[in-house]
Amino acid sequence: MAALLAFASAQEIDPRARELLEGLGGGEQISTLDTTMITTTYMGDETFTTSTRLVVDYDNERLAAVMDMMGMQTTVRIVDGNVTMVLMGMTMPAPPGTADQFEDMFEQDPSRSLVDAAERATFDGAVDYGGLLVGDQVTYVGDATVMNAPEAPEIRYVFGASGELLGAHIPADEGEMLMVFDEPVTDFSMPFTDMRLYMLTDGAWQLFSEVAYQDVVIDGPIDEGLFQ
Repeated sequence: MAALLAFASAQEIDPRARELLEGLGGGEQISTLDTTMITTTYMGDETFTTSTRLVVDYDNERLAAVMDMMGMQTTVRIVDGNVTMVLMGMTMPAPPGTADQFEDMFEQDPSRSLVDAAERATFDGAVDYGGLLVGDQVTYVGDATVMNAPEAPEIRYVFGASGELLGAHIPADEGEMLMVFDEPVTDFSMPFTDMRLYMLTDGAWQLFSEVAYQDVVIDGPIDEGLFQ
């Protein structure tokens, strides 16, 4: 209890930032998830498309991720705590670090608010990132998980007039990134929303990736063949 009180007192969160961040809670505990994500990446004159089907059995802590890029399919499985990979039809131990990419997948806390893990959150007022992302900004420092974005020491969330999350500005090691949702997000626990990712290049925002979710099925039947 003393540790919790010390952490709470160390938080620096202004009232408007708290109000916006707390509005992203909600959601429900789920048993299964089956979704396919199509990622299109633009690199110069080249375009690459990757399809990833992710199936998670939360109750039994099983996971299967089937990735298809340029006709080559790779499957990663987590069953009974063991991580294996199937490449070109051959099953082998997964490379070191593979499990780290999925280590938080079985954790669920629908009531979790970004405020709970914040070290600092400030309300910055209105921002406009090249007309691509326009709204009220909250600069957040803490334990944030942003789907399909690199880890960063701070994240600048941008909200709409009704408190919905429109996207984020991320000052990552690779350079400044802009994440823009196609549809506003109101439930941070399951943000399966199509998005566009931009990188700041020579002072201008350049589109480098698009993410589209397909066939998002929650609490549906599990395809047992994916785990065998």
